[in-house]
Amino acid sequence: MKVHLFPAGPILAIGVFLLFAVRVIANLSYLDPAAPGTTFTISGSNWWVSATSNDLVALQPNEVVEIDAQLWVPTGTCLEFGPTVTIEPLDGGAVVNGDTTIYADGCGGAGFQFQAPPNPGVSQVKLRFNGQDVGIQFYVVDPNDPTNHPVTIN
Repeated sequence: MKVHLFPAGPILAIGVFLLFAVRVIANLSYLDPAAPGTTFTISGSNWWVSATSNDLVALQPNEVVEIDAQLWVPTGTCLEFGPTVTIEPLDGGAVVNGDTTIYADGCGGAGFQFQAPPNPGVSQVKLRFNGQDVGIQFYVVDPNDPTNHPVTIN
């Protein structure tokens, strides 16, 4: 009886992939959606995507994007005034106009521009409003190896 051993290559590749995926998830663990229903429309020079805190959006180094947030409104209806939103880039990058405090409209809409950091890797932006934190997750792609990155939604 001849025994065939299953090739170790695919098993090793899957193990390396899972190890990388766990490292990325561990880095992004604070971004559990504290504000259910918050969505983001992120647009670059010739693209746009809708995202939530659980999505990972690819950016180029130093790319400037417009971020329009639709914050969760607790009452479910528009109010006269929206919440004050504090923006905090956690892993580099910057709010373009430098103003890290913005004011949402009465229906929870708020927008700002963000410039990605120059170095490839994970970049997170935290928004704080109504005592809750919600985040946007980006992955800055390495221009020297543009195919080497985790799964993104764009």
